[in-house]
Amino acid sequence: MRVAPLVVICLLCTTVAEAQQPCCTPLQWQATLGITYGQVFIDSNTAQAVQNVTAELAFDWTKRTTALWMTGTQYSPLVPTPFPIHGVYIWDHDKGVEWNADLIRHNCQRSDLSKGPVPKLCIPDDAVHVGTTKLGPSQTVCDIYHYKWPKLGYPTTAVVTRKGCIPLRVAIVGGGESSGGVFIDFRVYNMKEGIQNTSLLSPPNFCSHDDSKASEVQPFSPLATLFTSLVKTAR
Repeated sequence: MRVAPLVVICLLCTTVAEAQQPCCTPLQWQATLGITYGQVFIDSNTAQAVQNVTAELAFDWTKRTTALWMTGTQYSPLVPTPFPIHGVYIWDHDKGVEWNADLIRHNCQRSDLSKGPVPKLCIPDDAVHVGTTKLGPSQTVCDIYHYKWPKLGYPTTAVVTRKGCIPLRVAIVGGGESSGGVFIDFRVYNMKEGIQNTSLLSPPNFCSHDDSKASEVQPFSPLATLFTSLVKTAR
């Protein structure tokens, strides 16, 4: 399910058009993601955290592998200084392996993963087409959809090009009155069909096939958890 939204501002300048059918992205592609992730925790003391991340995403449906290489910073009043994020997450359903690598400490975690086909990244069948807009000098026609993120159920707005189902942006907002909330904004840049950098699909050189040092790897990123709900969900 890779796609994209415009926020309220874009929706205001949107023309509602005839209902469009949900679509799927290309079977092989890679892109740079600009990601803003924020979370509010509600317990005895309400606190918040914000992550600003740049990521390289590679999706290869034919090789049954998805990879996310992230670098960025987390800010939170719970931590005295900004916390660096440099992590790699690879879901290889061809070999049955999931990698979580810490690029700062050079530690890896290798976990078993189910083998078999992976879902295509699609706008779900039950998504609601809420409008159409045109972007850029070439006036590219884009469709805007609203749906719930798989498994997690977060309300999601996505914008994709009508031609080719190219993702442009995704906005996700979720949470509850007692549990806190989360917002995520994905901006997709320089998407290219095919995998231009095949090394993205392999773990870093310092990882070995018997790595299982879960305690030494930085905590599994909420963003990686979000992508896990995609690559492990059948269409």
